[in-house]
Amino acid sequence: MAKDRSTLLGKFRALEHDIQTLREQLDEESESKSDIHRQLSKANADIQMYRAQYESEGVAKAEEIDASRQKLQTRLDEAEQQIDSLNFKNTSLDKAKNRLLSDLEAMHVDCERASTQAAAAEKKQKNFDKIISEWKMKIDDLGAELDASQKECRNCSTELFRIK
Repeated sequence: MAKDRSTLLGKFRALEHDIQTLREQLDEESESKSDIHRQLSKANADIQMYRAQYESEGVAKAEEIDASRQKLQTRLDEAEQQIDSLNFKNTSLDKAKNRLLSDLEAMHVDCERASTQAAAAEKKQKNFDKIISEWKMKIDDLGAELDASQKECRNCSTELFRIK
């Protein structure tokens, strides 16, 4: 019985040792669990803080971005209207340019025609000047002949008068 008792006492002490080890493990696990709970609480607090920060800053930023987007959309619409207006002006200026080019071409043709007519008129004028100078020479010759014949006539008259 002493042997049984000593065996039981050995088993008892082994079990006490096992219990002690298990308690230590339970304490460690308990500490670890409380650490994990603290980390979870801290993570939840961080989540709440970030959520609040997002809701305050993120929503404000989203509203600011939306307002900026609205402004940009308005500016884009204004720019498109201005582009349409400028395109209309460009089209009307192109039409005016084409009209002016056709008028310029017509004027150029008229100018060439006038230059041709002026050259022809100048040529005729030169011919007329030539004819007029020939006629002047003929008139001068005839005037000289007339003067000579009148002089001769006077001489003849004088001589006739003398003879009579």
